[in-house]
Amino acid sequence: MPLKGSSITDPKIKVFGMFGKFTVATPDPNRVVVNYFSTVASGSDSESAGNSLSLLRELKPMRERVHVSDLRDLSSLLQRELDDRRVATELVPYLKGDSSPVGFFPGILVALVPNGFLRSEAHAEYPRPGEVSSADGETVRKFGDFWSTHRFELDGAPVSLGRLEIDPKTTDLIVLDGQHRANAFRFATRTFDVVQQGDSIYNAFYEGVEPPEDFDAQLPVTVVWFESEEPIEPRLISRKLFVDVNTQAKPVSESRNILLDDRKRASIVTGSVYRLLADRAFDADRLSLLHAGFDCEEGEAHEFALLLPSIANYAMAYAAFGRDEADDLSHTISADWFRYASNYARIRRISGDIDEGKFRAAEGGDRSAFEAVAKSLEQSVAPRLLSILEKHPLSLRHIEASRLLDEWVGNQAAMIVEVWDKVFRGGEGLYGGFRRRTTEDDEKVGARATNYRKAITEIESEFVKIRTELFSQDVEDRVTTAYRSYKSRAGVTALLMAAHAFCSTEDEGWGAAERYVAALQEITADQWIVLLSDYKAMIAPELMPKLWPVNRNIILRAIQGRCADKEFFGTATISARNPDVLFVQNKVKQSVAAYASSLSPDRMAERPDEETLAGWSDKAVTALKDVLAAASFEPLNSEDALRTVAYQAATSAVERHFPHMEDGEGDGGYELEEGESDDRSDQPELS
Repeated sequence: MPLKGSSITDPKIKVFGMFGKFTVATPDPNRVVVNYFSTVASGSDSESAGNSLSLLRELKPMRERVHVSDLRDLSSLLQRELDDRRVATELVPYLKGDSSPVGFFPGILVALVPNGFLRSEAHAEYPRPGEVSSADGETVRKFGDFWSTHRFELDGAPVSLGRLEIDPKTTDLIVLDGQHRANAFRFATRTFDVVQQGDSIYNAFYEGVEPPEDFDAQLPVTVVWFESEEPIEPRLISRKLFVDVNTQAKPVSESRNILLDDRKRASIVTGSVYRLLADRAFDADRLSLLHAGFDCEEGEAHEFALLLPSIANYAMAYAAFGRDEADDLSHTISADWFRYASNYARIRRISGDIDEGKFRAAEGGDRSAFEAVAKSLEQSVAPRLLSILEKHPLSLRHIEASRLLDEWVGNQAAMIVEVWDKVFRGGEGLYGGFRRRTTEDDEKVGARATNYRKAITEIESEFVKIRTELFSQDVEDRVTTAYRSYKSRAGVTALLMAAHAFCSTEDEGWGAAERYVAALQEITADQWIVLLSDYKAMIAPELMPKLWPVNRNIILRAIQGRCADKEFFGTATISARNPDVLFVQNKVKQSVAAYASSLSPDRMAERPDEETLAGWSDKAVTALKDVLAAASFEPLNSEDALRTVAYQAATSAVERHFPHMEDGEGDGGYELEEGESDDRSDQPELS
């Protein structure tokens, strides 16, 4: 018997396709039924497909639906990132057949929501399904004034085939998966209005790119909506479904993978910090997603980023779950050993409210357990970690500079304002998109992209200038070096690991976290600049991640110099991990190495005498005193004790550079005398 159904005549988006539903096999009464509808979008309407052109026009990415200032949910913000460069240089040429005469785009996933449903201040409710009715050979079910389903009937019973009607005036279509493919298709069909009919920053990526002629293709689309006994919350659409879809797909970046990951322990903690930051959006006057590198990757982070998801995740692995041996101030680490650590006792020290059983269940994929753990973390652990990260004097100075930069932008040309709002505070990944552009790319499309890149550079340069001017002239030339160390993997990890060491000396444990913050603030921002530039440069000049123990010890040494009740390194005796000791040892080793390199091969037997070694030792101690004085500190140990350490290091260095030789012999080789060992395990190593 033929199928019955009405034809499409009115202006609503009406498309033909197949209905279905999906639900997980769980007895949980709060489970959600996901209804779906498979159809196509294309560059023209047709009798067979319906309003497929109207559907295509509505396949807009999150950034075209909701302004970033209206979003506070982390997952909704995650959906804003879109790489226009990839669309313009890879996907559009693919649709034009530049690489192959055969091509296909997998389907995209779209969610139906009421207008404004995902906005933080909106009060729109998700519609519940209405009563089922039957008329004109169709089984109809309405979802308020938003959308309705029309199943065709066969022998009086509904079948999977039918029509979905959507009112675009009351309903938003949110692309959950396939934003890049949808935009490429919109460009190819000349329906990408914000680019092809408007004048926006996105145009810079598409200059010189032409859509294909006579493009005739259909894009597979799956539309989803939800039913549940409980009210549907925005978090369900923006987090649960988006996370599930994207964790099953190929991750687009390391940062996104971390923030979407609900199963790896460090990522769960990192996500809790970023969810708190999401409440602040991209505010310039407090630590926010602007300063946390929300849409940046290592290697292409902008100047405003004090933190990155990948760096935070690395630090959380040590601070929240690492082995307790890492708290030993003489501890040395091997590469990546933390990956095998799952010490939940550490995170319980930060907050006793953490339920290890639920945490492990969350790692195993239990969604309700994850929600419980996430809530606990956001109430206990994340605020303490965030307080440490944002109240350090260098963070406060950095944030003040971004506030002043925000004021400066308000008095600049329109392009500067647009770049500030869209590239740095839009959460769309545009910074990386522009930075990944090459000179060759710019030559192909003209000056527009180049001008935007110049505006980006101007804003960053002005910010660095403003930040530098907030410091005294005595340290201006070292500000950039110090911040590079401060926000590195080693620097951020050290800041949290030093908190462990500090709080372990307090009766309240991590309940004393604010006292740790207060201790950090006993050292001024200018003094931190000296410690993380001139002082650190002699101890560990590299920014290698596994050098975080050195950075941690510098922090603890600074606190000890200001807080009379704290002693992390002995003053009466020499501690091998005391940064002051490492300073004089490395300084005197430099002197020995410089002397050795100044000798010609035939003079390598001219070992420096004891008087020379003593002179180098004196200079090393004097250098330490001078650097510390610039930060208003004094050495922790006596000068005599430090000279002795320096002299011993000089003697050891001489043995390395000038091996023992018989009188009149020696060709500069490194042969050891019988019984002599070249083991230097007693000497502190930098890596």
